[in-house]
Amino acid sequence: MINKNKKSIKLLDCTLRDGGYYNNWDFDNYLIKKYIKEIEKSNIKDIEIGFRFFDQNYFLGALAYSTDEFLNKLKISKKINICVMVNSSDIINNKKKIKYLFSQKKNSKVSTIRFASHFRELKFIVPYLKQAKKLNYKIIVNLMQSNDRSETEIKEAILILQKAGCVSVIYFADSLGKMTPKEIAKLFTSAKKYWKKDLGIHTHDNKGLALQNTIEAINNGAKWVDATILGMGRGAGNVQTEILLAELISKQNIKYKLEPIYRLSEDLFLDLKNKYKWGKSLNYYLAAENNIHPTYIQTLENDTRYSKQNIYDAINFLKK
Repeated sequence: MINKNKKSIKLLDCTLRDGGYYNNWDFDNYLIKKYIKEIEKSNIKDIEIGFRFFDQNYFLGALAYSTDEFLNKLKISKKINICVMVNSSDIINNKKKIKYLFSQKKNSKVSTIRFASHFRELKFIVPYLKQAKKLNYKIIVNLMQSNDRSETEIKEAILILQKAGCVSVIYFADSLGKMTPKEIAKLFTSAKKYWKKDLGIHTHDNKGLALQNTIEAINNGAKWVDATILGMGRGAGNVQTEILLAELISKQNIKYKLEPIYRLSEDLFLDLKNKYKWGKSLNYYLAAENNIHPTYIQTLENDTRYSKQNIYDAINFLKK
């Protein structure tokens, strides 16, 4: 249960970004427009609409790139803050850098850039965080695979981002879906010693703990929380927007409206779930327990060459 005394939080719906791992970010234009319309009605103010990848030599849908040209074709209320994610590894390894991907904020519907970074990448990504900030975007850093981190590792990561001087929010991502509420509490207790700005949490549901972990993070100081409609996201998926929203409406003084999200979840996104079949399973649970990235499991399950026994054997091999 969420502590009623906690300050109001910001729900960042990242359905189209995280959910794109199932359809290569190739969402139907009708669905995108309907999603934006219902999100506005729900009073959710922040959405992560997609990635901004560099050009690829194979097909990906429009929300893999989320270009300004594409976003300008969409009717998006100024009340909604648009975020896009970039992979730090792409920036580090590509000569074209930030200015190839982003223009000045005043020329874009995007207001926030979220850098998905491994701990080992932070010292290399700082110059690019500063470049993005000079373009006047709000900067969020998503620390991937935050499970099993010592307080020393957390402190070192935060000190790097503090020194950068341009980051507004640090997110901890349970990328493997392995974390428990106890570990979440410990993680945020450590982080708050060194970071006085906003903290966020991004959970995955491999062990069926996405909602519990999100609530635990809120009760331990998280102001930003990620969610996706029907949990649509890589592997086992995420905490469900509609469930978390119902919890926030009940326990927080936040004027969210559940009905528009209910319509999305029970209509368009239910059809997608029936098609792509994301969600927690024994395979994803075993992957989380053995530090196996959910992408491996998703790839195996979507490949008709592999039987259930083949997948089970692969998990037993990979855990070694």
